[in-house]
Formats: sequence, structure tokens, C-alpha cells
Amino acid sequence: MADSWRTSADVLTRLLLRHGCTPDAVADPRAAWRAFGEFLQIPFGGLDQDPDSDAFIVEWGRYSWHGHRLCLSLTRQFMVAETAGPDSDPNSDPNSDPGLWQIELTMVFDERDVARTSNFGDGTPADSGFMFTPPGPGRQAEFAAIERHPQVKAALGLRPAGCGLVLERV
Repeated sequence: MADSWRTSADVLTRLLLRHGCTPDAVADPRAAWRAFGEFLQIPFGGLDQDPDSDAFIVEWGRYSWHGHRLCLSLTRQFMVAETAGPDSDPNSDPNSDPGLWQIELTMVFDERDVARTSNFGDGTPADSGFMFTPPGPGRQAEFAAIERHPQVKAALGLRPAGCGLVLERV
């Protein structure tokens, strides 16, 4: 039986630790990348029946919510029945609209380190787009292809100045 999506933050934390990282102090983004790649292959229970209920996206660039510093965010998104939320009422309508939840690992980089590489361009925000391929070889190939993007490759070679892991409703 698959773990519940509610445990996804704990599952990702265990994978990060196994790769020598902690969610709030990633020293090696490549190790965090490998841990997240493993995380993407784990099926979770409690998801909506929609085929697009499990997705991922990788985002990079400068965002206002990170003080316009360059960041790399690894996100997995789950669509769950509204009744499956952490604060849900088990007696509520099981036919309610699905809710979207994301678990996101974000690494933010110091400008001095970013200046040492020319592969970031102007840091305009970009992303992989949402990928809906289920866990398996197809998803693994999609994730590996994103790693070849010049800005992602550059970020994976830097040491983050800050990081964080959140599970939140979006």
C-alpha cells in the first residue's frame, strides 16, 4: 500500500538525509536533485482519481518572494479530494472539488556565487512546465532532461545560501 500524500514531506526529508542533505541546509544541490528524483518515483495514496493528480515542476530564476535572488525550486503537486486535506471534516461532501497541494524544496543562491557563472543570463524566471507523467521511466526521463538546462546545471554547481521545504495548499 502506498504512503499517504500527507506524509510526502517526511518521505522527502528522509531521502534528503540519505543523500547527506537537510531541508533547511542543503550543501550539495546535486545530492538534493538526486533525492528529489527518487521522490518523484514514489507513488502516494489518497490522490484524486484524475490522471493529472500527480505532477511535478522545476522552476528557476529571480522571484520577488525570494528577494529577487536567484533560486531553484523542485515541486511535486498532488490533487486530492477536498475531504482528504489535513484539516478536513470526514463528514463533508466526498464529491467536493479537489484540492491542490504542493511539496516544494527551494534553494536560494548568493549573488556573489551567481556572478561566477555566465549560465544564468539575466535570471528571468523560467520553468519546466508541469509534467504529469506517472512515476516510472517516462517521469525519470523528463526529470533528467530538465537537468540539462543551462541555468539548472549552473544552479546545481553552487552552494545554496538558504533553503526550505514546505507542504502547502495552493
